[in-house]
Amino acid sequence: MTLTFKARRLSCLALTLAATTLGTTALAAPALASLAAHPAAANAIAGYAWVDGGNVQSYYDFNSKSASPTAVTATSPSTGDYEVEFANMSSIALNADVQVTTYGPIRTCAASSWDPDGTKLRVVVDCYDVSGTLSNGNFNVIVTHPTSAPHGVFDYALDYQPNASGTLITNQYNSSHKKNSVKHLGPGRYQLLFGGPSTTGTQGIVHVTPVGAQSGNCEVASWTGSAKGELVNVDCFAAGLGHAPQNREFIVTYATSSSLMGIKGQVVANAFAAGKAPLYAPNVQFSSKRGAKVNVVHYRTGEYGVLAIGSGGNAAKWGGDVQVSAVGTRDQLCLSGGWGTGITPSLNVDCFDKSGNLTDLPFTVEWVVP
Repeated sequence: MTLTFKARRLSCLALTLAATTLGTTALAAPALASLAAHPAAANAIAGYAWVDGGNVQSYYDFNSKSASPTAVTATSPSTGDYEVEFANMSSIALNADVQVTTYGPIRTCAASSWDPDGTKLRVVVDCYDVSGTLSNGNFNVIVTHPTSAPHGVFDYALDYQPNASGTLITNQYNSSHKKNSVKHLGPGRYQLLFGGPSTTGTQGIVHVTPVGAQSGNCEVASWTGSAKGELVNVDCFAAGLGHAPQNREFIVTYATSSSLMGIKGQVVANAFAAGKAPLYAPNVQFSSKRGAKVNVVHYRTGEYGVLAIGSGGNAAKWGGDVQVSAVGTRDQLCLSGGWGTGITPSLNVDCFDKSGNLTDLPFTVEWVVP
């Protein structure tokens, strides 16, 4: 895919803004820049990549442990199967957080596995069409493991026991130094508790990625504060006819006043987009830059624009990363439809029902750039 496709609705965004009093315009994505030195992440070992056509797009990659032109690479051994490798990051393989968002044509992409490959962290991603067949796809992937607490709350957990309840003991992090646990509520239904401060209502954002070499999908059902910390409900489904509830592994990240990578010092804007108006500011949102804000444009059924107004970032060197997650209980999917950088980062989000038809959905969305 090309940068032209990535900016396919930016002209619509500019027209929308011109018709309002937001006072900014969307910029088309810049031409690919030469690889710049990657800034270190002071409190995390982390990286991201946009994998398109089986290749990492260098303007859209980040590795906190390497500034090499091959800091992030990808190969596709077979149809729908991808291996993404992050140089010098093998040390986090046994406790990394991995999140994946589909980009472009509708696919469900799962983090099949991740492990050390010499000094590299190797992440295997498998993509499936709506019938559950392995199919070539494009995706954004982030990996992270904090070495010290970020701002706000940042938690993640891998549910590696899909038929059981209990305390999670591997692939997890809790910025409050509390326990993470999971309840198996029934076939394909789970509730995670990220231990932490007592809160109420819906705050922050959540992202979920199915784990394992199998088709199907996992969806954020809801999340809310409690006396013991954050409660996150996740539903998982089989692919194909019926989309029945399915027990399976998955990994969840929860963040407030932080990015889904849990890194201090990056430019981040995220939101829970649940409004119905043609143009609105989500009630639940966070921007790292003072005065910045997130607005959502509803173009037509299932198609949205997200404006990270004032967030910006160094677009001359960095293309940034976008993560999107549908929120609901009907095996639905939201994916990245492309994004443009500039004074106002402009993100496109497309949402689909289980049959692959565009449909209106609430979703979480994040823009992050070094």
